[in-house]
Order: sequence, then structure tokens, then C-alpha cells
Amino acid sequence: MFSLKEKITSNLILVVLFLAVMLFFGWLQFLTPTLYGFDAYYHVAVSRLIEDSGPLQNFRWAQFSTFKNFFSDKDFLLHVSTIPFLYFTDNIVTAGKYAVVFFNFLFLLSFAFILRKYIPGFLTGLFLLLPALSPTFSMFFLYLRPTILAIILTIFLIYFLINKKWLGVLIVSIIYPLTHISFLTVLVFAFFCEAIRYMHSKEIFERNIYVTIIGLGIGCIIHPNFPHNSISVYLNAILVPWHTFVGTDIDFGREFIAVPTKQALISNFMVFFSLGMIIWFSFWKKVKVSFSSLVWFVCFGCYFVLAMLSNRYWYVVNPLFFVFFASYINDVRGQVEWKEFTPKINRGVIVYFIAALFAMYPNCQMLKKDMSGYIEAGHHYENVALWMKNNIPSGETVYHALWSDSPFFICLNPKNNYVSVLDPIYTIYCCPGAYALYRGFKDGAVKDPHKVLKDVFGARFGYAAGSTWLYQEALRDNAHFKVMYQDRYGIVFKLIDEKA
Repeated sequence: MFSLKEKITSNLILVVLFLAVMLFFGWLQFLTPTLYGFDAYYHVAVSRLIEDSGPLQNFRWAQFSTFKNFFSDKDFLLHVSTIPFLYFTDNIVTAGKYAVVFFNFLFLLSFAFILRKYIPGFLTGLFLLLPALSPTFSMFFLYLRPTILAIILTIFLIYFLINKKWLGVLIVSIIYPLTHISFLTVLVFAFFCEAIRYMHSKEIFERNIYVTIIGLGIGCIIHPNFPHNSISVYLNAILVPWHTFVGTDIDFGREFIAVPTKQALISNFMVFFSLGMIIWFSFWKKVKVSFSSLVWFVCFGCYFVLAMLSNRYWYVVNPLFFVFFASYINDVRGQVEWKEFTPKINRGVIVYFIAALFAMYPNCQMLKKDMSGYIEAGHHYENVALWMKNNIPSGETVYHALWSDSPFFICLNPKNNYVSVLDPIYTIYCCPGAYALYRGFKDGAVKDPHKVLKDVFGARFGYAAGSTWLYQEALRDNAHFKVMYQDRYGIVFKLIDEKA
């Protein structure tokens, strides 16, 4: 037991480290005037559109997508929560940055609250630092994306399930479908929790299952895009994981791809190292693992398996693992005589600290590289979007050879229409022929591209990134393409009227 003075000191350390993490990520966020990531521009743009006209029912900015006529705002809570920050500044990009800092604060507060249920304040503060040692977690932490809200809901859900707080489970189950497409994991974790509870104590708290089903149903029905939100569930929660698993040749983002084992090990070193320490300690000292630790471990394990198939899930793995680790430490605290093992524990802490330092340098280099790439891309696309806004007539459909181009354009030049936005699965499902042409324009397999752009996509203007075949074709074919804007990353072109 800690004395009052020790408790005050412990909690003071927690506050200092909490603020240190906030200041660090706040500094990184405002290190550049651009947002990090492509999707961030889409999210802040949708927030502004909702502010202007209320929840959207169609999305004309994606002409070849299910969004055009059956819009499903799968990230509705993120967009609504971002709206207040649009009043802080006239710069929509800066408003997005304020929103990211706010969501970071919510996450750290929630993470600390759950950790504090298992470990003392000073250890909680140290645990707040550990996910930041992963470049994957840190990069995602800088994005304006709904995943951060999904993680907050997930850790509260698991805690409520473990402790039979069915009202909390109900509230999370209602909110989750308004927040993220992964809301079906709520039901999965509820079943896992009760299965583990039964194996552990021959008991099932059935109310957890009931309120989860009821809550998810309510959340889906009250969604402003019901019943169109079922399309997004089918596409994102079923088709995308399936195509990713079987390796279908679809141009998904790189985050859907599994990284090499060596890279996964280095970029999530503290997860693997901590797991190794737990295994080693289990051989050294037999510890009875609590029901709470078992549930956290299984939930972490689910995302760990997914992370082996797709890089994006390491973002979720890190916080879930460290909550499990905290719960395991709590188990050890109740079963080990600390005075007897203090020297060994002290040596273990020193080794752990050295390991954290070892992981810091390569992971900082990885994070710096990723940040630099997003900063360069952000500057380029923002310049292109603003040029379009000033030089392309309103109402024109502007073709773009990559689906990740349009978030910038929709955000900074909403007066024009585009082809698609977000994952290409929305175009594949809606317009498979258009997607085949899109791949052709990207990789090089389209005959008479100027005619296809005009007759199929209804576009007189277009943008082509330097990595695409369309970029080379537009520069080569001076008879049909007029380059209107160019820098070292891409071009904006206009089709030449053949009659003229």
C-alpha cells in the first residue's frame, strides 16, 4: 500500500507524463500547415458540408461511387464532433488539426482512466508513453480519422463487459455504429467475454449479449443514413476484409497490406518485448491470471492476428496490449511478495527502460519518413486544389487517376465534382467498368483516353499524379491534352475540343 505522499507523487507523475505526450503530439501536429494523411481532408470537408446543410443523403462529389445516390456516413460521429472546431478558425485545414488534438486528448484521458483501474498513477503515466514508441501508432495518432474514437469505445466496452456494467455496454453499442464500420466487433467481444467467463467461473452474464444486440440495432436504425448504411457495412466490413485476405488485385491503400515480419517487430518492438517478458516471468513465477486479464488478452489477440494480415491494425494492438499488460501486472501485485523479488524486479525495470531506448531511434526514423511523405504530398495537393478552385468553372467533373487524390480537392475545391473518394470498393461495387478504366488510366491500358474521359466520365478537366500512366499520356499527346498546371508531382490538364 502507498502512503498519502506516495500517492500524490505518483499521480503527479501521471499528470506530467500525460501533458508531455499531449504536447509532443500537439507539436508534431502543428509542425506543418498541412493535415497528415489523405482521408483527413475528406473528413474535415464532410464536417463542413454537414455544418452547412445537415446530414448528407447523397454525395455528388463522387460521381462514380455508391456515395453519389446512397451516401452512408460511416464516420458520422467524427464529422459531427469536428464541426465545433470549424468556428475556431476560417482555415478548414487548421480546424482539422484542432480536432485531432482534441481527439488525442480524449484518447489519452480514456486510456489513462482504464489503465488506472489496474496500476498506480506513475506506472499509468509510463504506459501512456509506450504506444508512442510505435511509429505506426504515432502516425495514425496524427490522422483525423474515426479509428481513434473506435479505440476509445472499444477499451470502454471491454472494461464494461468484464465488470458486468450492462448500461455502459448498451451506451457503447448504440454509439459505435455511428462512429466506425467495425461496430460488429462489439458483438464478437461480448461473446468472447462471456465464453471466457463461463470457462473461468462457470457463469454467463447473458445481459451483456442482449444489450449488445439491442444497442447495435438501435445505433444502426438511428443512423441518419439508414438503411443505406447497410451498404457500407457490407462493403467495408465484409468485402474489403475478404478481398484483402484472398489477395484480390484491388488498389487498396498500403495500410491494408501486411508489412514484413522484421518491420512489424521493429515498429512495435515494445509490444513484442513486453509479451516476451510476460512469458519469461510466467516460467519464473507461477501467476494465476485473472478473468480480466484473460479477456483483455483475447481481445488484443484478435487484433494481433488481423495485424499480421494488415498493417492498419497495429494501431489498435498497441493500446489493447498495454491494458492487458497493466491487468497482468495487477495480477502479479496481488500474488508476489515484492520485498523478496525487489532486486530482480528493479533489474527487470532497467532492462525494460533500455529496450525502450533501443526501440526509440529506428522508430523515430520511420515516423519522420512517413511524416515527410505526407507533408510533401499535402503541400502539392493543396496547391493543386486551390489552383482548380480559381481556374476551373463550377460544376465541372474533374477526373483524377488515383482515388486518394479527391479528398484534397473535395476539401479545398468543393465547387467541382470528382470520380470517387475513400476506398475503391465503393466504385467497384457501383461501377465495375469505371473501376477497370481507372486501373487502366493508372497502369496503362486505355485506348483513346481522351474519348473515354469525355464520353464515359463526362470530364473536360483532369488531374494526373506523376506516378500514373495518364500523366505520361497527357504530356505526350499534345493534340488532345493541354497541360494547364504542372509541378514535379503531377499535372492538371484540359481536353482539347476536337471540333475546334
